[in-house]
Amino acid sequence: MNIHKRVQFSTGILWCLSAWGLMHMMGGLIAIPLSWPHEGDHAVLYSLWLIPDYLKYDQIIHGYGFGVGTWACWQALSPIVVSSKEHLSEIILAVLAANGLGAANEIIEFFATLVLPSTNVGGYINTGWDLVFNLLGSLVAAVIIWFGKPIEIDLKKRG
Repeated sequence: MNIHKRVQFSTGILWCLSAWGLMHMMGGLIAIPLSWPHEGDHAVLYSLWLIPDYLKYDQIIHGYGFGVGTWACWQALSPIVVSSKEHLSEIILAVLAANGLGAANEIIEFFATLVLPSTNVGGYINTGWDLVFNLLGSLVAAVIIWFGKPIEIDLKKRG
């Protein structure tokens, strides 16, 4: 809440963050039929193979979520980073910041596996793919930001 007061995130980013939260909660709570292709012992959306052995729901959510995270980081960093007209510095920092948040998420998941007997987090391969999809989502967001119209930021409001 304090970040939003200071940054004044756009309505679009707030909706996208809300959607990410909803999809994340659904991933762990909504059961899928056991006959559907899934990985592990827990038949929930996060375990669902959308394209068997190639693409899971979890990976889509990581890509979407950290793409949105990149957009949020870009909105937060834009007013404080001095850069060229093209906003390249803010975009690079936003990608790095979002992927740092993604790495922090994986560390939290790792500690959860040490404390809780059954987390459905996955192993080393899952962590690696999570990080790959975090980066892919961030890079897609970076391209969209680069080619889209940057949101004008009123620096006087930020005082």
